[in-house]
Amino acid sequence: MNASSVVAPSIDKASGDYAYNTAVTITTTEEDIMYTTDGTDPYSSSTAIDADGKTATVYITRDMTLTAISLDGDLNASAPVTCEYTVTKPAAPAFSLAEGSYVGSQTVTITSVAGTTIYYTI
Repeated sequence: MNASSVVAPSIDKASGDYAYNTAVTITTTEEDIMYTTDGTDPYSSSTAIDADGKTATVYITRDMTLTAISLDGDLNASAPVTCEYTVTKPAAPAFSLAEGSYVGSQTVTITSVAGTTIYYTI
């Protein structure tokens, strides 16, 4: 492993808070990318994912530490690049009627922020 001559990959999202399922793109000018989402070293980790190319897309579906390396054609690795992501939770949905008992049929509207899906049971 000769990290000094292998160019590290680029990650297009800086560490921070992101909405669920936000896409993060890893790119390299080298031959290949390996990455983990648990912060371990991709070169030696059994959880490493081989992107098998110059671009990889990872979706932020949980809090994670993304660590990526580039590999050259001789499998020499770059220095690792790490970003930490936190999934932001959407606000609780709002109901058009307050909790309580009502006489007769009532129409209830449930709203939330754009891009979220609301699930409910009756």
